[in-house]
Amino acid sequence: MMKLRTILWGGSGLIALMLVGGCFTYGTGYNAGRTQGESNGRVISEAMNAGPGAASAWSIIMALNDPVRALAACKQAISTDDEGRRSCSLPIWLDPFPPPHGS
Repeated sequence: MMKLRTILWGGSGLIALMLVGGCFTYGTGYNAGRTQGESNGRVISEAMNAGPGAASAWSIIMALNDPVRALAACKQAISTDDEGRRSCSLPIWLDPFPPPHGS
C-alpha cells in the first residue's frame, strides 16, 4: 500500500510540474508573439502614413525583394549621421525575378 501511495504522489507531482512548466512556456511564447505583433503593427502603420501611394510602393518592394536577406546585407555597411541615426545602402530589385532556366 505504501508503494502505491508513493507512486501516486510521485506521478501527481510530475503532472503538476509538467502543467506549471507548460503554462509558463505557453505564457512566455504568447507574450513574446503579442509584443512582436504589436511592434510590427506600429512599424507597418508608420510606413503607410504617407498614403495609398506609399502602401502600394511598399507592397511592390516587399513582393520583389527578400527583406530578411536585404536587411542582413544592409547591416554589413552601416553609417551613422551627426545625430546618431544609422543608415545603409539597401539594394532593392525593381523588377520581378526571372523564371528559372530550363522550365
